[in-house]
Amino acid sequence: MGSAIEEYDELLRDAAWRMSRIVVAEDGEGVSLRVEARSGGPERVALRFDGVSQLVLRQGSGFPLDLQIVDVGDAGLEGIAFRVTDPGNDIASFWCAEFRIERAEESDGFRDGP
Repeated sequence: MGSAIEEYDELLRDAAWRMSRIVVAEDGEGVSLRVEARSGGPERVALRFDGVSQLVLRQGSGFPLDLQIVDVGDAGLEGIAFRVTDPGNDIASFWCAEFRIERAEESDGFRDGP
């Protein structure tokens, strides 16, 4: 498969995903954000963002997964590769250094809600 953005675009084309949980964590190296989502079946995905900065988060879960993820790596911003917004629901916006998708089945410990 291609880039994480291409994989994300394919996810959105294949099914209607809803955010089930958002986890923000901070360790000694920075802030990370994990957005867990589910479709109508047993499959779960988590969008993992590392090196998060300027995070604005207005809602925890229950909204359709429709984040706009833009590769800004060529813009020359130090430590920033992606700009993430949610123009449809305005629940999140931030910049991040890394983005990846983790896939799992329902039995793998993903939760529905807080």
